[in-house]
Amino acid sequence: MSQKRSAAEWAEVFEQWKMSGVSRRAFCAERQISHSSFGYWKARLERKQEEAVGLVRVAPQRLRTESPAGGMGVMVAGKYRVEVGTGFSAEVLMKLLDVLERRR
Repeated sequence: MSQKRSAAEWAEVFEQWKMSGVSRRAFCAERQISHSSFGYWKARLERKQEEAVGLVRVAPQRLRTESPAGGMGVMVAGKYRVEVGTGFSAEVLMKLLDVLERRR
């Protein structure tokens, strides 16, 4: 049976799916949710979330062989090297790593 859901209701559905540990297809079948509607709303809410983060384009720079003094560096997906100095924001770093890992 078809049921209209709000964006907030879809967000709750996705949380339930993540907690369930089952595949997307199995979750949809168990709950009688259209697999295509699930995919549409998942993509829509992810785009909205990315827009809310306020992404900015970053110009690549030549990599240094050492990390900044007192800082550290991390290679992401074998493509991106992120270097941070002392006093960096762990929250901002986690958001950046999440974005870069989704680009793989």
